[in-house]
Amino acid sequence: MPFPEDKIAHITKLRKRPELLERFAAILEISDGEDGEIKRADEVKALLIEEAHKPGNARMGQWAKEELPSAPDSLSQAISTFVRLA
Repeated sequence: MPFPEDKIAHITKLRKRPELLERFAAILEISDGEDGEIKRADEVKALLIEEAHKPGNARMGQWAKEELPSAPDSLSQAISTFVRLA
């Protein structure tokens, strides 16, 4: 049975995003219990949620590094304008 085209497309996309591939691998390990420990369902759920949040947290950190260096200038200008108006 040939591998479905949509699955091939997903794998191709994941190869271009190694950070997501790593997260999905971690999720699979958690859900399969590959660490050898038997966990309660709520522990597994918490671990899965934590792994699912990591890409978003990493992206927000990257965004902050890109955007926030200009924020102090903007803030300084806003404060100066406020002080002059007061």
